[in-house]
Amino acid sequence: MVKKYLKFQKLSGISPYIWTIFFILPFYFIFKSSSTLVIIIGIVLTLLFFSVYRFAFVSKGWAIYMWAFILIGISTASITLFSYIYFAFFIAYFIGNIRERVPFHILYYVHLTSAAVAANFSFVLKRELFLTQIPFVVITLISAILLPFSIRIRKDRERLEEKLEFANERISELVKMEERQRIARDLHDTLGQKLSLIGLKSDLARKLIYKDPEQARA
Repeated sequence: MVKKYLKFQKLSGISPYIWTIFFILPFYFIFKSSSTLVIIIGIVLTLLFFSVYRFAFVSKGWAIYMWAFILIGISTASITLFSYIYFAFFIAYFIGNIRERVPFHILYYVHLTSAAVAANFSFVLKRELFLTQIPFVVITLISAILLPFSIRIRKDRERLEEKLEFANERISELVKMEERQRIARDLHDTLGQKLSLIGLKSDLARKLIYKDPEQARA
């Protein structure tokens, strides 16, 4: 769990600044509302979204579905109430990090469908705040389509690279082990040959010592 949490924190380049903007931006849309009750609901939903988002990243099994559906529900409510569609970036990033194939595809299509329906609903109602950001809405929806697959492909490539690196290390260890065994065999064979030769010459010298001492000495 700790490794996954630290991995989530590890961002590079301008990414931290982009994510910071997406953390702050919901409150801008919330405070555009004229109703105090709606503002309070928006703040609670936003804080709940970010809290659930943390839990979602360290969840496994059925908990993935539970947290993901809560995130999708909050995102849909934010689009409907505040014309804020950018939670879709967070959810798309989360879905892209799901390793299991079936949960990935189920949550991908549920999220995409809910975001598209909520966006079309706001468009049909012709909400002014929503209409003023149509280009960004389109970009967000395209990102929700492409980002999960992009992240999934990158993660798969990283895992394959890790497996390849492990396999290369294992091969290197096996090569070293085989070389040690070969050297040991060579030493054993050489030593065996020398001992056999010593034994043979000793036996020959023993037989010659009385018959021909000079040759035995040689």
